[in-house]
Amino acid sequence: MVISKQTKITAAALVAAILLVLLSKVIFDISLERAILLAPVFVISFGIVAGLIVFWGKVALQHWRGNDDLDGPPRIRKRATRS
Repeated sequence: MVISKQTKITAAALVAAILLVLLSKVIFDISLERAILLAPVFVISFGIVAGLIVFWGKVALQHWRGNDDLDGPPRIRKRATRS
């Protein structure tokens, strides 16, 4: 039996969501039913925080490497005008 990549990704996401709900139950000391009810909020919040960490980590890494990409768009040279 061959399991597709999509099925593996779905199973991994389901396991991650369940672990996040259980972790939230322990951290916030709420009932399991309430944690399950709030699961979408927990998952979306975790995704936003993880996205911000990745984004700012990438910005910091580019800054520390000294990339000039953070200086903005390339400068446009002005043509010499004849008067």
